[in-house]
Amino acid sequence: MRSGPAASVADVNSQLAPLPRMPRIPDAQVLAEYRRLSEWSAAADPGPGRTTTLGWDLEYPTPGLLPTLLDYIVFRRVNDFFPDDDRPVILDCGANIGYTVLNYKRQFPDARIIAFEPDPQFAPMLRRNLERNGARDVEVVEAAAWIANGRSNWLMEGTDGSRMVSQQTTGARSVDVATVDLARYLERPVDLLKLDIEGAEFDVVPHIASRLQNVKNIVVECHVRDRTDYIGLSDILRTLADAGFDISLNSVGAWRDLIRRQVPGPLHAAQYFSVFGWRSEHPRVLREVTYEPHRGAAYYVEHEPLFSQAETISVLEDDNRRLTQLLADLATGSRLLDTVRMEGPFHREHGFCWVGKLPDGVPPSDSPTALSSPILLLENNRALGPAHTLHATIRERGRGRYSHWGSQFYFSTSDNSDPNTNGREYTLVWRRCGA
Repeated sequence: MRSGPAASVADVNSQLAPLPRMPRIPDAQVLAEYRRLSEWSAAADPGPGRTTTLGWDLEYPTPGLLPTLLDYIVFRRVNDFFPDDDRPVILDCGANIGYTVLNYKRQFPDARIIAFEPDPQFAPMLRRNLERNGARDVEVVEAAAWIANGRSNWLMEGTDGSRMVSQQTTGARSVDVATVDLARYLERPVDLLKLDIEGAEFDVVPHIASRLQNVKNIVVECHVRDRTDYIGLSDILRTLADAGFDISLNSVGAWRDLIRRQVPGPLHAAQYFSVFGWRSEHPRVLREVTYEPHRGAAYYVEHEPLFSQAETISVLEDDNRRLTQLLADLATGSRLLDTVRMEGPFHREHGFCWVGKLPDGVPPSDSPTALSSPILLLENNRALGPAHTLHATIRERGRGRYSHWGSQFYFSTSDNSDPNTNGREYTLVWRRCGA
């Protein structure tokens, strides 16, 4: 039986090995980078490429993946944890292109990490990204974390949803990949086991039950697609509880209840859950109330502009004056204006966002460092807006928001209807250069 007074938080803190300062990037900088990446990715070539972000030199399979990873991993900090020393052992199962690994290495340079990634497109990028960003000591296992060593069919989505499948899938790109028995990597203590393995978690977690006593912290992203997966989710919770973990279950993404159920995109889960398990209450754990798993970077960028209040007011006042003058000139038939009617068909980009191709002569694309746009969008004779809106916000909220990049114009209708069938005309208006 334990005797003596209970140790205070201060006593426990004094006994902990000193940790390096976690070099967290200030939220304002992260949000600024999220805005830049969102706008850049919307205009970039959709295929593979290479860019720099947050000091990293990264290859990527598609540019839209980068703002998503920044939001989830750096801003929301969904996979972060507090280790007991500055050399934590981390198993990153589902390492993708290395974003989470590099984020752990930024926080804990001496971390010992094993990264599992079977996808033949991602794995080479993972190796090169680690190499060029100073993480050469990370062990890369080009195989899927699974319940046995062997081979399996692998469905390649090309972004972050690739996964094992039981058989070749008609009309989809699937390949043969290696699998490894994850249990053999859990024979020694592990500070963090991160499982983002796109549905395989329902088999893997019960399989490693007898080795979980060696795991201090665990993160499992659960991809629920049907009723069977809910049974698998309950098995995961039971396995972790039996292994002595304290558990938290969080729904990630859109809320689903009896009156609200969004339609998920193809190849994705109907609902995502993140399961977190820990052995003891770390004295450095944060006590803040947070809703960040729902309110990501897009929410904060929309509601907390990256400009000071004075700058924002000044720019918006100028923008309102410009808009008022444009409308007045339009009403009087001024020759100082250029107009062009947007011709469909328009294609749905995502959510409430539609895309149209711009003709030559339209003013240059919006700037990531501005709050205004040189173009006014009319729906019949009604001015829409606000302009220069993040594409994620156009998709999610619509109601006349718009933006333009390169030769593409991204917009939503006033009532979020289909511009191809609502019978309305869409016209772009702008002041001639030098007018």
